Amino acid sequence: MRARIQSVEDVKRIAARKLEDDFNARYEKATLDGAMQGIAFVMYTLEISQGWKDKRQKKLFEDMVSMMDIPDLAPWIESFSAEDIKKHIEDKYQIDFRRLLERVDAKVS
Repeated sequence: MRARIQSVEDVKRIAARKLEDDFNARYEKATLDGAMQGIAFVMYTLEISQGWKDKRQKKLFEDMVSMMDIPDLAPWIESFSAEDIKKHIEDKYQIDFRRLLERVDAKVS
């Protein structure tokens, strides 16, 4: 049986594709981890500053999950864009999210 001999360029291309796939997977995980940490931070803030306990926290979480179903239930509505939601909150309530970024460290679990 003959082994296929690969050129240096083939090996580089395969290695680059593997590294790109690995980077993309890690980037996606880090993005999702950051989103979950942000949601948890909001829920923790509501617990500490507003006294939200079990019932309200679970209702808020279920409402967030339900919001994700809207594009499936109403296809004429565009899918949610995190950047559009952030911009909406910033514009509507004159919120500058950069103030949080200056003070909060995100940790990947």
